[in-house]
Amino acid sequence: MTLAGEFAKANHEVIHAKILRAIGVEPLCVIDHHHNWAWTEEAPDGRTVYVHRKGATPAKSGQLGVIPGTMGDPGYVVRGLGKPESLQSAAHGAGRVMSRNRALKELSAKRTRAATSLREASR
Repeated sequence: MTLAGEFAKANHEVIHAKILRAIGVEPLCVIDHHHNWAWTEEAPDGRTVYVHRKGATPAKSGQLGVIPGTMGDPGYVVRGLGKPESLQSAAHGAGRVMSRNRALKELSAKRTRAATSLREASR
């Protein structure tokens, strides 16, 4: 898993560098945000544990993280509080109202575009 994560991170760095160069801008900051990952960390009692943050982002004290949005809602850059009771994590609340298969059967592309346009217009 570590090798795959390092490979993905290196690829993202190359892609982001090329995009930034193509549009002629410099990043203000870089937030390394692994998704669906397990970290080796020290638990509050001193034990070494694996922390799998499915549906959460690391939130050590002062650490920048990302709470992703949806097609119709913005994402957020957040700063961690380092709460040991949450294993220094922040839930990002990206739950689904329905399964992907159900959405494919019940939702049309036209309806989705219309709903997204309405949300963007209300901002």
